[in-house]
Amino acid sequence: MSFLRYSEPELRLLLARAISVRWPGERIVILTSCEANHPGPERTWPSFGEEQPLEPGWAGAGNDAVVAATQSRLIYQERLTHTVLIRAIAALLATVAVATLFFGGGLSGFAMIGTAALTLWTAGKFAELFFVGRTAMEFDRVVLVDPTGQQIEGTVHPGNQFRLRVFDPSDFRVILSLLNSDGRAAA
Repeated sequence: MSFLRYSEPELRLLLARAISVRWPGERIVILTSCEANHPGPERTWPSFGEEQPLEPGWAGAGNDAVVAATQSRLIYQERLTHTVLIRAIAALLATVAVATLFFGGGLSGFAMIGTAALTLWTAGKFAELFFVGRTAMEFDRVVLVDPTGQQIEGTVHPGNQFRLRVFDPSDFRVILSLLNSDGRAAA
């Protein structure tokens, strides 16, 4: 199953590349596992003071997403994306193409299936350039910080509400210090 998910080194490399293109001069300070919540327009946030069980609205479960913190923003990225699935289908097609070459079907069958695999792989890599690191919250868009629940709430680029829950307490403290060094006070 790990073939269908980005590993941490892959995510670090992809996010570093996306950050250098979108926000030149910034770099990843910390990359850590998290969960995120994108409420719909009819949903409201529960207050930070009350206990919040995981709901179906939380993106993912466990460690299937990460947040990268730079000097001025938080960037959310899921480990399982559609581009990884497209690349997995392309790899499967490449395997079928090689099997077709060795076990019959001739060179024309291999060429057609292989071309489809190469096209899908290339499309997946290009799509990756556009989709990795798109969910970013600048530090000045952070509205609330809940140190007890290790949660950060704010808005992402189009003005949509966004809430992160960082799993590791020490990583949360590093992110909190980045927020505080940017002139924000923890709410």
